[in-house]
Amino acid sequence: MLRLRDPKGAESLLVPAGRAQSPSGLAMAARSAGAAVLWRDKYPEKGLYLFEAPSDEIRPQEVGGDTEPLARFVAETDGQGKTHLLWYGEKATEASSDRYNLYYRNWRQSDQALSEIALVMPGIYPVMAVDPGGSLMAFSWQSSDGPQRIASRFRPADAVADKDDGGFRAEVTVAEVPSITPIFEALRLGSRWMVLWVGQYGLDRRDFRLEGAYSDDDGARWTRFGFDDLKGFDIASLQTASDAEGHLMLAITARNRQVDDRAKQDVYLIRSADRGSTWSKASPLRAPELAGRSATEEDRNLLAFFHARNPSVAFGETPGEILVVWEDWRTIRSGLYASLSKDFGETWALSNVPLPRPRGTNLGLRYEPGAIYVAGGSYHVLAERYADDTFKSKQLVQIDVAPAVLSDYAKQRSESMKADEIAGEAQLRQRAEGYWQAMRDGEFEKAYDYLDPFFKAVTPLNAYVANMGKIKYAEAKVEDIKIQGPLAEVNTKIRASVPAFKVPTTGAMMSQPEREALVKNRWLWLDGEWVNEFRVESQDAVFTRY
Repeated sequence: MLRLRDPKGAESLLVPAGRAQSPSGLAMAARSAGAAVLWRDKYPEKGLYLFEAPSDEIRPQEVGGDTEPLARFVAETDGQGKTHLLWYGEKATEASSDRYNLYYRNWRQSDQALSEIALVMPGIYPVMAVDPGGSLMAFSWQSSDGPQRIASRFRPADAVADKDDGGFRAEVTVAEVPSITPIFEALRLGSRWMVLWVGQYGLDRRDFRLEGAYSDDDGARWTRFGFDDLKGFDIASLQTASDAEGHLMLAITARNRQVDDRAKQDVYLIRSADRGSTWSKASPLRAPELAGRSATEEDRNLLAFFHARNPSVAFGETPGEILVVWEDWRTIRSGLYASLSKDFGETWALSNVPLPRPRGTNLGLRYEPGAIYVAGGSYHVLAERYADDTFKSKQLVQIDVAPAVLSDYAKQRSESMKADEIAGEAQLRQRAEGYWQAMRDGEFEKAYDYLDPFFKAVTPLNAYVANMGKIKYAEAKVEDIKIQGPLAEVNTKIRASVPAFKVPTTGAMMSQPEREALVKNRWLWLDGEWVNEFRVESQDAVFTRY
């Protein structure tokens, strides 16, 4: 059931109580008081539904008509009381040879009137930006009738909505692009329109490029730009924030797949002070957490072992102030880290401050939409708190981060780092020897206690024990130990055999004589102790997610 919750905590249904729902896709646009919510549903009949909240009566309007709308759509409000809607549908039409097309209509709050539906152009990615006066620019990526390209159509605020073309001007090619990912964003920056996308180039479409274009003449001409320092980086998320003075921030998740296809995701910030005419280099947001010493190259390299993703950025109420928050796995669990700048991101007054997270829990951020809003002199972060280590269910939670509070968090973290210091080799050796002693003795309940909580969350004790016992360990000696932050590699020399047993699937008998082998295990410093990362050797798979 779809519900809308306002910042004060009040909830409202988006459909009448008792009515069935099967929603797919969701878009929301803020209004001066309330919000416009758009979703696709199969009840009471398949269609695209709009609800304006708050409302005295729950009566969603079907707005998609006979266009056969699919689950990609956007809603934007202007300063004149209109809500603009753009979606893609699969209705066959003589006006277009394409199977998928973008459609537009608007809703006027003053008299509750809907404009006629207008066919805008072919495409499957409905993207638009709207200015306060009611003008809008719609964008699409097109793959037929000529070169593959980004195309735009401008609709002025005084357009006649009921014309056949919906008041849109002629289509203009923005840039030729062979393929794009779903990361496709439109912005309005003063009098400038801008569009950003991730293009895919090369025969295998693995040459990823973050690109964009802007227009200062309502889309008649477009100036294309790119970010050369990120060529080949796979861009997984993009969040934008801008102010009235022309400052624009791009917070992105990226990884360099050209160097290593298994590289971890990382987070970056790109800045512009002139509405995108020029740009800074993409600067990494992460820095090592250290207590009383300077970072070494080894400290910085250690972060590459852990994912960081889904950064969100917002301008504060003080000029020049921005906050960036991202999801970070540097402690094996997912947590949120924040950095605060007072000079538009050129330097950081507070850097890489972990936000509060109870021990044993995981916090994350969605890749869309923006996770930060500003109200009452404070930043408010909308995060996801996972119910347990299976990551199957989660709750939305709000974390309030005023600049002074973030400063307190930074001080608390500095003071607690010594108490949270990772135990050294002696304790790890003791833990590893305890694990192998349990394996030698066949006490698999004890061995289970040493395993990582992510494996144990999906594998109950009885299931683990039922699969153990085929290998008989005669000897196990922990030899080499190498610790890197919360990760450790432990080499153990074992002597073991496999007594004869019947393979359940074939009925064949199997056995292995006693022999020596070197077993390599990764141990993790997690929740105040060392745990053995369980690995399915035959699949080279683990249950951790860092």
